[in-house]
Amino acid sequence: MINISSKYNYLQNFTREESLLDELLIYTENTFLQKQYTPELKKLEDEPQVATWKKYIKDSKEHGIYPILKKKLVQFQFPIKENISQTEEYKNATLKGKSTLLMQHATGLVLEEPENLKLYLYDSLAGKIPVLIVNNRADFKTVIRALTARNEPRPIPDSMGAAMICGINNWNRLRTALQYDEWEVVLKNKALYQDRIIVLSRIPYSNVAASAIDLEDEDWLDKSLKIRLKHECAHYFTLRHFGKMTNNMHDEIIADYMGICSVLPHFNSKWFLQFIGLENYPSFREGGRMKNYLGKPPLSDAAFKILQRIVKSASENVERFDKALGKPIDDTDRQMRLITLCHMDIISMASKDGFDLLRKTYNNLHVKV
Repeated sequence: MINISSKYNYLQNFTREESLLDELLIYTENTFLQKQYTPELKKLEDEPQVATWKKYIKDSKEHGIYPILKKKLVQFQFPIKENISQTEEYKNATLKGKSTLLMQHATGLVLEEPENLKLYLYDSLAGKIPVLIVNNRADFKTVIRALTARNEPRPIPDSMGAAMICGINNWNRLRTALQYDEWEVVLKNKALYQDRIIVLSRIPYSNVAASAIDLEDEDWLDKSLKIRLKHECAHYFTLRHFGKMTNNMHDEIIADYMGICSVLPHFNSKWFLQFIGLENYPSFREGGRMKNYLGKPPLSDAAFKILQRIVKSASENVERFDKALGKPIDDTDRQMRLITLCHMDIISMASKDGFDLLRKTYNNLHVKV
């Protein structure tokens, strides 16, 4: 783990302004690691939800994906509507598990192409996880709003084409768990009733046109889908391995690393910078994905400008690191690379020593395997 004084010294190469130093030190804190953390590989078994979702997938082959999801997930039983989450019916259904059968507001989630949904279990580095592909852009926004915004019509950025959704209360699973244990016992084990699911759309990754990276449209759509899947699986891995999944640029460079490496021989920093809006650095493209990860409270404009320099330098060191290692040998090697990126904060990764630090961290982990 890089100590705070080293990180501070590295950051001073990007700015000397004290207020910005403090702001960026807070933003770039490595939330994955605790004191005395040692990088290690873990065999992550499938979560309890997998058995239930296997059944959903099996049943969907006979009854259809949308009807099964609507039956099993209470959020699919309500439309997207302003202030619907404040109604007593919605609260009773989602928070208390009450039947929606006679509820006036439970008219169902409205999708344009429900027949085109795809649902399967993907075997990731963190174990199997349900994946729902929503081809229609409007339907994707509808599903995201249902599962993450309590069916409220909140804005969805154009650059957003996927989500790793956590903490969905699955009353179907909860009722099953209560058949075997008392209420208090079940509630203490969220894995028994809360689901995690990846939702993907089939649009250009980060809203970047195929022509911007010299690919044919259909090829780019196929690659975009794969990048999204691996990106979200990286978030799933950090959540299960470290117990963390945060909304900042450290997480994003890690996740995009896994995504880009799934469709190219090695990590490509130019692709990454295109995806986040820095393809014409030092200019930032408005609407670029990087604006989605300013933190809470959001970085000041001055700090955001410095962060752009840090992210660009970090991505270039990651590319050097990945090229030096060559193509991954197997999933163990992929996991070691992912953990290496988690082990280092983004400032250290961006420093003049970043490449050497990445290699050292990876080699130390390699020795332990």
